[in-house]
Parts: sequence; C-alpha cells; structure tokens
Amino acid sequence: MADFCKACSIELFGEDLRELASLGHGTPLPAGHGYSVICEGCGFIMVDEEGNCVMCDLRPGWPGHGPARFAPQEQAEFKSRLKAAIPKRIIGKEKRL
Repeated sequence: MADFCKACSIELFGEDLRELASLGHGTPLPAGHGYSVICEGCGFIMVDEEGNCVMCDLRPGWPGHGPARFAPQEQAEFKSRLKAAIPKRIIGKEKRL
C-alpha cells in the first residue's frame, strides 16, 4: 500500500489523507526528532506527528517539504538523525547528505 506525506497527499489527491500522521499514537516528539518513513511521492523522509515532511532530500524547497519551518539548530539535528538512519550502502558517492 502506498502512503504519502501531508504535502504529497494534498498535491496528488486534493486533501490530506493522514496516511503518515499519528505514527506515535499521540506521543509528543521531542524537538529535533521525527519518524523515518517512505513517502511514495518524495521517498525516504522524516515526518512529524501530523504527517508533515520535515526532512526531504528529493524535494527540498517544494511547498510542504523539508525543514523550512524549523530553526537552524533543529534542521541540523534532523539532518544528523536522517544520516544515521540511512544504511551506508544506499548513500552513493555522488550524493552525500
């Protein structure tokens, strides 16, 4: 089954289907944390409790994608966590996080 982040869901279906929302069942996330997921629209990303894409390397700068809503310190924490979550064999020589 394909799941989409909030921005991709709105872009493709015209509404937020909340497929990647509430992954923590209401448990609040600490600052700089997110859930590692695969969005069928933007790939391996991190989402917050509402399903917002908070870290995305494939669609940076697109509306609703990436850490633009976070302070620089939180952006650095997300990027560090994303790098740690991706197996090294996936990261190619041409593309480093």
